[in-house]
Amino acid sequence: MTGGYFFYDLLGMWYLGILDFDMLLHHLLCCVGMAAVIITDIGSGFAGASLFITEVSNPPMHFRVILRIIGLRYSRAYEVAEFAYFILFFIGRMLIGHSVVYNILLCTPMNILSKIFAVGILL
Repeated sequence: MTGGYFFYDLLGMWYLGILDFDMLLHHLLCCVGMAAVIITDIGSGFAGASLFITEVSNPPMHFRVILRIIGLRYSRAYEVAEFAYFILFFIGRMLIGHSVVYNILLCTPMNILSKIFAVGILL
């Protein structure tokens, strides 16, 4: 289901004309990473942890965009959303993310493609 979401989101962003190289790379890495987990039947626990660390900061990130669109860029709500985004991003990517990727790299049953994509997503 998650791989389908990333593919759908990739197509939606392309259709709307808001797909840039960074998002293209991000979504392709996620799609291939999820496909590798499904095909090899190895690493679903790591995939779940990876989804958490990469997506935990999305709600405040999107809330900031909504506030900017409705003209509340310089409001207290925007500042709170920006702070929450930064904190969640830092916790997810910097504190938890590095240890998850480290464990993926040490996991011998994981295929090399999954390991490469785990490092790519973290970078």
